[in-house]
Amino acid sequence: MELLIKILNNNARDLYENHGHFHTGDAGLDLYVIEDIQINS
Repeated sequence: MELLIKILNNNARDLYENHGHFHTGDAGLDLYVIEDIQINS
């Protein structure tokens, strides 16, 4: 599976570009929530 993350602002870009919390064998991905976003269905 391939997940593409669209970075919406520079604050989020700073968090993901300098992300260094990867561990060997870890399949997880940290997702940062830096502001409230409402997605209407």
